[in-house]
Amino acid sequence: MEEGYLNFLKSLDEKLHKKIQIKGLCMSIDDYTNEKMTREEEATLIALIDKYKELAIYPISTDLGLSVGYNVVRRDTKESLLKFTEKQLASEPEVFYVKVRKYFVKAQLSGINFKTRRELLNQDNSEA
Repeated sequence: MEEGYLNFLKSLDEKLHKKIQIKGLCMSIDDYTNEKMTREEEATLIALIDKYKELAIYPISTDLGLSVGYNVVRRDTKESLLKFTEKQLASEPEVFYVKVRKYFVKAQLSGINFKTRRELLNQDNSEA
């Protein structure tokens, strides 16, 4: 993968997502900023996932299970390169989902198990 694209993903992750280390415990939690992706960043992200076979995207539960988000990973190592919530998208969540759902198969082929956006939304509503 080209270094520039890794830098783009890392930079976007730093804008949208932080890891908070819990003092006294060997764990961290994900924290999401109030920043949003621009339409250009969103389009670049989708283009990268389309171009590079080693990238995968799949839906995740964020904000302690209260929101739907996405994780972009390296397929070979499953290393997370970018995490964000639907609230941080430039487009409507349903529009983004339709654009990226065809790439979920790359995550499945890499052995990553995940729930669909609908399952995550139903989980959120049933626990409220």
